[in-house]
Amino acid sequence: MSAAVPFGPPPPQRPRGVFAAAYLLAGSGAFWLAAAIATLFAIPQYERHHSDLAQDPSAGVGVTLLLILFATGAFAAAGTAVLLAVFDAKGRPAARVMTWILGGLAVGVALALLLLDPFTATAWHRGLMIGASVLTLVSTSVVIVLLGSRSSGGYFRGVRWARMAAARAAYAARYRPVPQYPQAPPGWTVHNPPPAPPVNLPQPFAPRPPGPPHRPPSGPPPTESGWGRPG
Repeated sequence: MSAAVPFGPPPPQRPRGVFAAAYLLAGSGAFWLAAAIATLFAIPQYERHHSDLAQDPSAGVGVTLLLILFATGAFAAAGTAVLLAVFDAKGRPAARVMTWILGGLAVGVALALLLLDPFTATAWHRGLMIGASVLTLVSTSVVIVLLGSRSSGGYFRGVRWARMAAARAAYAARYRPVPQYPQAPPGWTVHNPPPAPPVNLPQPFAPRPPGPPHRPPSGPPPTESGWGRPG
């Protein structure tokens, strides 16, 4: 069984900037995944800290809900970053735009965590979140710059044009009109000869139609003379 031949021109070669941006974006997703898992492990310590601080066992419920919400958002952002990294490497323009949006949101959240410093109750979790925030600022900023470079823009446009050309070629190959008559091979010229003159063929023999039936003559029969002839 032969392999399928792709339609249209091949996509352009992936530049190093797009390659590096995809790996940095996937690395940022790994940082966010680690931060989400660490936050879930630190929830009992935060709940105990706030309950002891307020002298109320139910005082840590609100903090627990906020930490669960933060961890859920970090999980979602990590998965989205990995998917966008894959599609960015393939040259999808929509993934490039969504990466810029996700990168802007990540930079905003990282700056807010560094300025507000809300994880002071647990020392190890606070240090991990500060490190993840700094790495997010650096890596995400580099990703945004790399995807906005001129070489990256040419790569994404080239991939889009190659996909459009491949779609048109596949459509033309699928719905190609079927010729009604046999076509001549390439380089051959078909000459239509003039029509042959009509040939006069002899008409087949047709029997004559039968005539009326024979009737005997009316009247008396002739008499014979002495000479042996009718008189």
